[in-house]
Amino acid sequence: MRLRSTVCLLSGFLIGGIVQAELADQGQSAARASLLQGVRVIDSGGAPGVVLCVGSNAFPVVVAECGHAVQAVAAATFYGRGRVLAVGHGSFISPEGFSRGDTALFMKNAVAWLAQNNKTVAVYKNGDMKKALEGLEGYTLREIPSLDVVDTFAVLATYPDGLKPDEVEKVRAFVTKGGGLLCAGIGWGWQQVSRGKSLATDNLFNALLGPAGLLINSDMAGRTAKDGYLADHSIPSGLNAVDAVRLASLGGVADPV
Repeated sequence: MRLRSTVCLLSGFLIGGIVQAELADQGQSAARASLLQGVRVIDSGGAPGVVLCVGSNAFPVVVAECGHAVQAVAAATFYGRGRVLAVGHGSFISPEGFSRGDTALFMKNAVAWLAQNNKTVAVYKNGDMKKALEGLEGYTLREIPSLDVVDTFAVLATYPDGLKPDEVEKVRAFVTKGGGLLCAGIGWGWQQVSRGKSLATDNLFNALLGPAGLLINSDMAGRTAKDGYLADHSIPSGLNAVDAVRLASLGGVADPV
């Protein structure tokens, strides 16, 4: 009798986990569709890095070729009650990036998804982001001198590695309470100027967004087309690290060749 109860309990946990994963997948699929509506290709003015998806709420939006692997160059996550969209180079959110492909439309979609029906956007410590985003119609945009007023906005656009260490928790609180964060990180570039510091322990993008399931590393993101990164490029199963573990446990560690 005790064995039967244990089996039923374990079965309940397994079924519950599968249902929860399916619901998460549905939410991520709907979010990705909203973010990519009308978008064929995005590009930046530089050499982007990748954004790793390592949490169950994180998902790739646009992918890149990294040797024989595929990784995200744009990724998103649900974090607490808020949302995050991160790209692998700051110039995606710049006038130069907005002039390439459908990057401007992609960022317009991103702000709409992050804002959740609100129309206020704050930019902190990034002039290029301000210049690019101030062209978005229908939004009230303001460059803020301090994060003390960030809670009066729906979306914050900033570069996490440009923050001070004590500002990281202010941004985290803003997002987890329901705010939207539009940001960029470039791991390989940060390593070049960080004088031996560690991406794992010293990088502020990773400190802020690691708990949300997003990380940057030293990989560079190869383009999937001559004019940038294709929105409809196939995304292999297991690109998210959590999904990869789940697939491995089921024996499905690779897509059919």
